[in-house]
Amino acid sequence: MAQEESANTSKRVKFGKKINAEKGRVPNFVYGYDKIKGDYFNLTINEKESEVVKKIFNLYLNEGNGANKIAQILNNEGYRTKRNCNWSQNAISRILTNPIYTGKIVNGKEEVEDFLIGVRKKKDSEEWYVIEKPELSIISNEDFEKVQAILKKRNIDFNLNKQRESNKHLFSTLIRCSCCGYSFRRLERVYRNTYIKWVCSGRNAKGKDSCPNFSKIDETELTDATKAKRKVYGNVCR
Repeated sequence: MAQEESANTSKRVKFGKKINAEKGRVPNFVYGYDKIKGDYFNLTINEKESEVVKKIFNLYLNEGNGANKIAQILNNEGYRTKRNCNWSQNAISRILTNPIYTGKIVNGKEEVEDFLIGVRKKKDSEEWYVIEKPELSIISNEDFEKVQAILKKRNIDFNLNKQRESNKHLFSTLIRCSCCGYSFRRLERVYRNTYIKWVCSGRNAKGKDSCPNFSKIDETELTDATKAKRKVYGNVCR
């Protein structure tokens, strides 16, 4: 009975999301826009924030700055995010890749595949709900597409041509932060014993406001895991 009720709830939620998607409603908060009073789903342009959005696209497209550099510039100039936090590389990247700034609302990119465990799967682009709302346009379609082309090229160049920047330590540049994209850095502390940890270099260098990732990975655990992996797949490698 409990499972059946969960299934029915899942169907109702899916139906509600489908209706909202078809109508081009936006349930979450988006930088550059405000919610209309008394209407949770629709947006109006926030004039002050929209100028920052234009600034971000200009810094990337016309001045050649990367997402991380743009975040630094905005933070140095005193700009804050929607939730009054410092800007991060991820936040800038989300703005640069969000088609809503061209007046195009895209919903239904994912769906819950299994309601019991909440597993989500991505849907084909043909199944997305795309609604045109010109009144929400802040950036031209031309500039947005130029930015996407640059992002795509940089991503390809990074994946194909990126060389390890340092061979000083075994794991140098091999561990990347899922929050800000920076490599993890090796920290060595000597007290009674020597402790070696790997941490996000972005957070370590710029402080906790620049990256929320406070993970500290013990180097011994990394080497042990690597050795175990090698042992399991040793015959295959040879």
